[in-house]
Amino acid sequence: MSGGRKRACDTCHARKIHCDGATPSCDWCSHQGLVCTFERSTAKHGAQGTQRSRTSRPSRENTRRGSKFDAERADVVEGTLLLTPFPSTPASLEAKACTRLLPSSSLGRSSRAHRSPPFLLAHDLRVDKRSSPPESQGWAWKTSPFFATESREWIRRWTGESATLDLLSPMSAGSPCQRELHHPVLTVETTVTDLPEKSITEQYLQLYRSTPFRLVFPLVDTVLFKATIDSAYKQDGDALGSIACVFAFLAIMSHQPWVPKSNASFDGDVCARQADLMMGMASPETNLAGLQFYTMQCMYKLFSGNMKAATIYHAIACRILFMMGGHLLPQPSLQACRTKKNSDLERRAGLQLRKLFWLCYTFDKIIALRTEEPPCIDDDHCDLTLPPGYADVFYCQGDFDPTQLTNLTLFPGDLRLSIIKSRTCKLRQLSSQARSSESEVLRVVRELDEQLESWRLTIPLHFRPTLCQEDSNEFDPDMDSSQKMHIIMIHLEYYHLIATIHGITSRSFAWTGGDGVSLINPGLGIDSSQALSVEASRASLEYLRLASRAILGTTFWIIVFYPMKAILTIIGNTLLEPLEPSAERDMKLLESTAELIKWIRGQRSIQIDNADISRMDTFVSEVIQLGNSAIALAKKERKELEQEDIDMICDTI
Repeated sequence: MSGGRKRACDTCHARKIHCDGATPSCDWCSHQGLVCTFERSTAKHGAQGTQRSRTSRPSRENTRRGSKFDAERADVVEGTLLLTPFPSTPASLEAKACTRLLPSSSLGRSSRAHRSPPFLLAHDLRVDKRSSPPESQGWAWKTSPFFATESREWIRRWTGESATLDLLSPMSAGSPCQRELHHPVLTVETTVTDLPEKSITEQYLQLYRSTPFRLVFPLVDTVLFKATIDSAYKQDGDALGSIACVFAFLAIMSHQPWVPKSNASFDGDVCARQADLMMGMASPETNLAGLQFYTMQCMYKLFSGNMKAATIYHAIACRILFMMGGHLLPQPSLQACRTKKNSDLERRAGLQLRKLFWLCYTFDKIIALRTEEPPCIDDDHCDLTLPPGYADVFYCQGDFDPTQLTNLTLFPGDLRLSIIKSRTCKLRQLSSQARSSESEVLRVVRELDEQLESWRLTIPLHFRPTLCQEDSNEFDPDMDSSQKMHIIMIHLEYYHLIATIHGITSRSFAWTGGDGVSLINPGLGIDSSQALSVEASRASLEYLRLASRAILGTTFWIIVFYPMKAILTIIGNTLLEPLEPSAERDMKLLESTAELIKWIRGQRSIQIDNADISRMDTFVSEVIQLGNSAIALAKKERKELEQEDIDMICDTI
């Protein structure tokens, strides 16, 4: 060009892409909101220039293979993530919109324009407008790992609405196709279903009392609930609330593998809907029956994969719990003139209230971590003294008789781990605040790391979670199914917590405004946190494969979250580092996990809509295909870079 102007601007030259020479900005720079610059020095040909080129070769090569190569790798991911057609855009223009948003350097360094992977572009052109939000924001891969609202909207444009997404977010914006919530009293069609015979309900209560399920999920006190059953069938006093509580109990029990001698069975969904109807017509009361109702409905929705409804029931349960004082330890009664019978009932009510607190506390942290929303229960306002003798029975060898354990409750997972979950939620909140310093975030991460390791060391060696799956132990054949599920859950939760805690300080992406995506947090903990987060996700998938035979069919929607989260953590690492030696092994691990999820789903006892099954399978397969595509494109890019090195050497000789 005349006037000493270079053929390519500095930006295009550094990225090794074609520059069309337009002024004041070339095509690529104009799409990035940049002005072309031409300030780089020109190497002189000749002996001196050749010698300088040869002597400076290692430094220049290291620079290109280091920072520039990392920048180009980031461009690969940026190009993949920038598929954001707006719902109002006509289908015929969506391909142009995608091309406009994608920088031409994203997946290569040649002069031809960038094109997105065919399967991604095809998926974007098949977007269901009904399921798209009013304003698409694309996929923002934030420090809150992967399941932020923007991430879910990006996933939606791949797979449409699915129960998987409901599982991850109860309140994502712009989702008209999600399950809708209707108050039963306000619906036109309300079919009233009668309670089953009282003897059948009592058989289910006796069954609940005699199984380990009661120890893990202390939903009702068997003595106090007998009075609730009597009230429901006599229909005296506030019978509607009692009837609702009984229906909620039957809905939970309908999905258990144990059946009473009468072989009576009923539809759990019908019972849950009838429970809603009855409670909607009852007068609002702050009592144990109401608290049990909302807790059981929350649990039923959790195990059914309806996270949105579970979140609402849980919030109401927490408010009732606070009003009844369940977040504090029960105090000894000051009145001594009560009968022995009344004293026993009050003691039972106090103990049951405290058990419901811990059950709600466990659900609270499950929901908060999965939805990335603030928890309902603040630790600072609660007495977190663990139940006496907690965690002693689950880690003992051999079986135990649940009918002999009247006061000891085991709860799902581990309460100590739930407390660490709560602190992890606070860490996530801290990291999202602009006023928080990196040193403060890293300090909290180290503290949580130490707490998690201290908890791990309290677990007997035979059951202790470890990142090295070679050290994993088989289940004791004498262990009860509830004990096995407990061991499975603490492993999966441990791996998930490691991935979540260290994912906060790993390399991540975020929107910078307009059409741009930029790499944020590029160095904060990248070497240690990124590796730990990914390794924990791998360990989670490997452990799930080893423990899959012991998973209860009722827990599918609880369990499936962990492999789905691990899959996206691993795929995110693959997008960042597709040339790592572990990348292809990771893809094989994800493919085997996809088949494992299908197998676990086949063992379920909870009904799943066929459309949800199809969407889940499509989602997983497309995520895996994205990773394989990124690896293939990175290999192609590396080959082109190596060829350019050869050509450059030949030119200087």
